[in-house]
Amino acid sequence: MVNISPRKWVAKAQLQTDRDQKEHEIQEALSAFQKGQFKDLKATAEHHNVPYNTLWDCSKGCKSHTAAYQHLQAIPPEAKELLVRHIQKQAHYGFLVTTQNLRQLAEQLLRQRTNNNDATLGPNWVSAFKQQHPELRSYYSRKMDAARVLS
Repeated sequence: MVNISPRKWVAKAQLQTDRDQKEHEIQEALSAFQKGQFKDLKATAEHHNVPYNTLWDCSKGCKSHTAAYQHLQAIPPEAKELLVRHIQKQAHYGFLVTTQNLRQLAEQLLRQRTNNNDATLGPNWVSAFKQQHPELRSYYSRKMDAARVLS
């Protein structure tokens, strides 16, 4: 994956937040329509400020982008959250997780999920994981990793 500047990280995080907010609005509108609060889908879409076609697709069972491609992820979101909690817990106790340790933990989760002892992650998985979880940025430092390796 291409190295992204901090300004683009912020923009990417903002896009993800906007996408999540829009998905939440769509789900709210859909649940309001299903509860019978509005007489038709068009009125629901106008009231919740959601595109009518998007709401119609969702009412017919169309999945969100995140849900549609979730099965293609090497590690499911629940396992990624487990990794995030592990990293935070280790940092709380004063043990920072190195990039190599993170890769080993993730590959162990992958092997458990697939029952394949030869399963590996892609070469850019760790950097993509770090970009997807900017809240973990303070727990990593290349200089500290290098110093740990040398000592």
